[in-house]
Amino acid sequence: MESSTTKIENSKRSSYIDWEEYFMAIAFLSAKRSKDPNTQVGACIVNNDKRIVGIGYNGMPTGCSDDEFPWKKGPHTSLDAKYLYGTVIYFCFYYLYIYFFFGKYV
Repeated sequence: MESSTTKIENSKRSSYIDWEEYFMAIAFLSAKRSKDPNTQVGACIVNNDKRIVGIGYNGMPTGCSDDEFPWKKGPHTSLDAKYLYGTVIYFCFYYLYIYFFFGKYV
């Protein structure tokens, strides 16, 4: 016996999020993985077919401990920087979420 609250739709749902919202949500969620106390950055890289080819956040490269590098904010030498590597990706869209913390921790 079918419940009176059961509703079967015969057409697709119309209240779904669009692609840009979806990819930005992934970038936002990725930023939550960052351990940097000052800046949390998440990224979602998408090709022309709307396929995700990469996601990431501002964290340490594989094999580097996040306890061995300084988290201080301010001037530093390039050897102190946590951003020493990169890559080139062509024909893709970058969705970035960046959160800056400007206050003091209590």
